[in-house]
Formats: sequence, C-alpha cells, structure tokens
Amino acid sequence: MHGNRGFTLVEVTVAISLTAVVMVMAHQVFAGVIDGSKRANEARLALAAEMNGWRRLTALVGSVLVGPTDADAFVGEPESVSFTAWDRDATGLNVRRRLVLRLDEGKLVLHGLAPIAVALADSVRATTLDYLMDPGATATWVRRWSSSATVPLAIRLRLTRQTGADTLLMIIGARG
Repeated sequence: MHGNRGFTLVEVTVAISLTAVVMVMAHQVFAGVIDGSKRANEARLALAAEMNGWRRLTALVGSVLVGPTDADAFVGEPESVSFTAWDRDATGLNVRRRLVLRLDEGKLVLHGLAPIAVALADSVRATTLDYLMDPGATATWVRRWSSSATVPLAIRLRLTRQTGADTLLMIIGARG
C-alpha cells in the first residue's frame, strides 16, 4: 500500500489555490500593461493630431489671400485673427476658406475648416497675437491689423498655458 500513494485532497486544494492566486496576479499585470499601452497610444494619437493641426495652420497662414472685397480682409486682433486662405477640400481641390483662430473655452481653435473646427491646443489660459509690419533689426509689431489690401509679414502667437508659455511665429507667404 505504501507504493501507490497519491495526493491528498488538502494538497490538491492548496495547489489549485496557489495556481489561482498566480493567475489573478498575472492577469492584473497584463491588464496594467494593456491599459498603459492604450493610454500611450491615445497620447501619441493626440500629439500627432495636434502637430498635424499646427502644420496645417502654418500652411494656411503661408497662403493668406488678399481679396478684392472686405469679406477677404485680414483682420488681426490681440485675441484672434481671421483671414482667407487656400485649402484643399476632401477631393483634393483648392478652395478659398475664411478662417478664424481664437481661444474657445480653454482651447485654441481654428474655425472654418470642413467639416469641423480643429482644436490646436488645450489647457490654454490666454492667447496674444501680434502682427509684423516691417522686417529687420527695427521690426515693428502691432497689436491690431485690419486691411483688405495688405497683410502683415508674420503673425506671432503667444500661448499661456497652465504649464508655461509658448510662442509660435508664422510667416505669411510672399505676395505678387
């Protein structure tokens, strides 16, 4: 009888319990890794969308139009700017768009793009826009610009965020 000894019920129960504990711990580790991976991917996508928005804004500012009517006027205020520019539609054709860049509920938003407005930055406390009149060592920046006949040489955008301040300089494309 001594040679056919097997496991007791207590030993089997302890082994199953230990296996269950190890499996629960492994599940928590894997769930944490998957959750961290999802959050990292969401952050990467948000950053990519923001960078694409900034690139698009810079390209639009580079193609500012001076039109024959006041509807196409470049209107720059300390808190917002509106202008007309060339943009591509969903089919790839160039279309004129009237765009407005302003702070909306803590987000810097570019309005006028189809089908929805584009949020460029969030957690923004304040924006300040300045407009470059002439280049050089004695460059003149002004707080307001309104003209259907001319545009500034550049736009300086200063963002005040909860984490600090950023400045972006956008060059307006050549005329003529």
